[in-house]
Amino acid sequence: MLRLDDVVDGRALAVARIGIGLSGLLNCAESWVVFLKVEERGAVAVRTWDWLPEVSPVAAASMAAVGALAAVFVLAGLGSRIAGVVLAATLATMMLLEQQTYSNHVALSMWCALWLAFSHADARWSLRSRIEGPRDVRVADQLLLMTQVSVVYAFTGLLKINPEFLSGRVIQENSHLAISDPLAQAMAVAAVVTEVGLCVGLWIPRLRWLVALAGVGLHASIPIVMYQPLPLVSFSISVVFLYPLFFARPVPDPHPVVEQGVLASVTR
Repeated sequence: MLRLDDVVDGRALAVARIGIGLSGLLNCAESWVVFLKVEERGAVAVRTWDWLPEVSPVAAASMAAVGALAAVFVLAGLGSRIAGVVLAATLATMMLLEQQTYSNHVALSMWCALWLAFSHADARWSLRSRIEGPRDVRVADQLLLMTQVSVVYAFTGLLKINPEFLSGRVIQENSHLAISDPLAQAMAVAAVVTEVGLCVGLWIPRLRWLVALAGVGLHASIPIVMYQPLPLVSFSISVVFLYPLFFARPVPDPHPVVEQGVLASVTR
């Protein structure tokens, strides 16, 4: 059992950082497109609160540019803590100013970007690590992101346990493929079992590989079967790129604390 202060390989956290940067970049672009559609079609902006200002095309483009730049910094691993906060703040602002930009994948991207501020995500595979040298991280650096995975799958899995989803109708209505009733029902049950299994199984060493492979299969199939592939791809990147955190290996302490008695017996 790993402890919060145990040192682990920093490459898993680097993979998570890259995934958060990619999904953040996609979500900033998607939110900007939503603002443009509101302006072009003359639709009424649905702000979270009436006192919030309306967003002009220039303001929308500026926010998207700031968020995209922050996402690039996260990807490159340069000032990833500050960049993560900026990316999270940009996504949150876009969701507040236009509720049509809100969806689970944008909210997930926002939270994951924020959690980077509490980690040394640039310890490996980053511009900073190329300049200062690679480092390892502690379990505490990645715990919030690991917990976020369980929260996401617990929410999405348990929410699907209802007659409408388990009947397969939701999958049929949101798919561009002709799916029979028995197959749709089987897919619905498999989705629930996989998501609930990921919530728990990623924390159990004996089940970790099995549930991770099932999760990759689930997310690989979603864009193929369902409509709106971009949001679903963004969501898949946000969570699948966090899987390696559960496989991070402990790194031996280069300066172990040795008790005096043991040290004396070794040196004799």
